[in-house]
Amino acid sequence: MNQKTICVDCVLFTLNGKSVNENKYVQIFYYWLSLFNKNSGLTVNDFLNIKMDTLTYEHIKNDFLFVSIIKQLKCSCNILLFNPPNSLFEGMIMRYTKINYNQDIYMYCDIDVLIIKSLKMLELNEDVIYVQPEGYITNDNYGAAFTKEELSLLPLNTVGYSAGKYLINCKKLYNKLMDMILELCISNKSEFYTLDQPLFNKAVLNINKYKIIPWTICANGNNFTKDSILLDCMGIPGDGDFHLDKIYKYYIMIMSDLLW
Repeated sequence: MNQKTICVDCVLFTLNGKSVNENKYVQIFYYWLSLFNKNSGLTVNDFLNIKMDTLTYEHIKNDFLFVSIIKQLKCSCNILLFNPPNSLFEGMIMRYTKINYNQDIYMYCDIDVLIIKSLKMLELNEDVIYVQPEGYITNDNYGAAFTKEELSLLPLNTVGYSAGKYLINCKKLYNKLMDMILELCISNKSEFYTLDQPLFNKAVLNINKYKIIPWTICANGNNFTKDSILLDCMGIPGDGDFHLDKIYKYYIMIMSDLLW
């Protein structure tokens, strides 16, 4: 059976008026990209799309490290440029700008979600949104975009899902999800601690066509196994120092086989 092709989409940005030199997410991106290159298993028919603002791109486009890793990628790669966002929320909704891809599977992956094994180890055969559970929808990290009445209509113990990684095996469903989330983002008047994640959850639950990602995903090193495919270094939204320190340590452990 032929392996399905994969498009991986990620986001890197520097806020308007801030220095790229002081943006720790650039260093985080290099760690992520190096592990993507080493471990993802993507080949010539696969695709990496990087959404990046013009300020960051101008800063790194000739950087030896960036150029060297991009040249070594086994899959095709595109950089989609945006104006520098004025807020973290504006930067994060770059995730939901639709892209043109021809692969079988679309995967969004935050750059603090490290890829440690091949993304092609499992087949995704159903036309659903594959999501990763993290908590309950009654937690504001996931359900803050719902009214009390809307929450009361959901089944007890409805799960909340991560907006940092998900997969879709259907282009029509991809378009529907992106359109719905962008519409929610445009009409949203509230500020959420987890930024766009409550809106992502609202769209996923409204579409109601989703399943759990059938991969072993480790969160912050907890319950790590030899079968773990992703290591999610989740934490304080927008705190580059916090994330860089954590990812640096896990990167060393991964490269030294200390987690196995």
